[in-house]
Amino acid sequence: MLKWLMLLVLTPSIVLGKAGIGFSPSEIIYNNLQIGREYDFGELSNIQFEVKNRSESPVSVRIVKYKPSSAKAGYEPIPDLSWVTVYPELLEKIKPKSKKQVGVKISIPDDEKYLGKKYQIMLQARTTGKSFIGIALNNRIMFTISEEKLENPEKMEKPAHFSVNPLEVYINDVKTDQEIVYGTIEIKNLSDRKITFEMVMLSSKQTGRKLRAGYLEFPSINLAQPVKNYFALEPDEEVEASVKVNIEGKKMHKGKKYQLFVNVRTVNEAIIEEFYVPIYIKMKE
Repeated sequence: MLKWLMLLVLTPSIVLGKAGIGFSPSEIIYNNLQIGREYDFGELSNIQFEVKNRSESPVSVRIVKYKPSSAKAGYEPIPDLSWVTVYPELLEKIKPKSKKQVGVKISIPDDEKYLGKKYQIMLQARTTGKSFIGIALNNRIMFTISEEKLENPEKMEKPAHFSVNPLEVYINDVKTDQEIVYGTIEIKNLSDRKITFEMVMLSSKQTGRKLRAGYLEFPSINLAQPVKNYFALEPDEEVEASVKVNIEGKKMHKGKKYQLFVNVRTVNEAIIEEFYVPIYIKMKE
């Protein structure tokens, strides 16, 4: 397994307390889709939304689609919710400390008025049943439509097939006098061709994502410089990207929690996939 290093500098954020479930990644982006096509990313891609039961009892979760009241800058709310299908919509009795995946299917009408458009749709994971206090976590899907219609879109190269683990990184018990802390993200190319990736560190403000409740945004995110922000993987090749966070000289407070994001995306693909891996840092009391 290859091992590469990203140099990161913290940025403050917020977390959702001890919720009974987790829903990640917080955002998936699909770029360069064609009108008149249906894309089943549950089949085409290994990057899926995951619902994790963090409690000690089985829990059922329903996935609900809705239009955003205010879309991310540059995007519009999806014209019709029926364009997107999530499956399964009901995740029944997820076992304690286990997780289930949610597939996404996007179907775009064959109408040239949609060329070049950028759309956003929200997904909400809601606990169901009387045994749990209602919990709702919101994530989003962003997608862009190609500016031109291809004559033979069925001949387009399939999206890259790859895995990323974990979809959330936790770094706990960090001392205020520490200079550097580490986290690790593993990426594996599951496609039958070489795939190039880009990794960039961002603050929550730069991603347009809200901080988790209880977390703070760390200052000076602009000082982060990944050592390896571009890399290519051969089929079945895997890389272990160590996230190196420099906290020296930053005003980190005991017991506080901070958050930042790593954007992972494919490069030079017919369909570009990207999403954010949140990094949660908890300072020692």
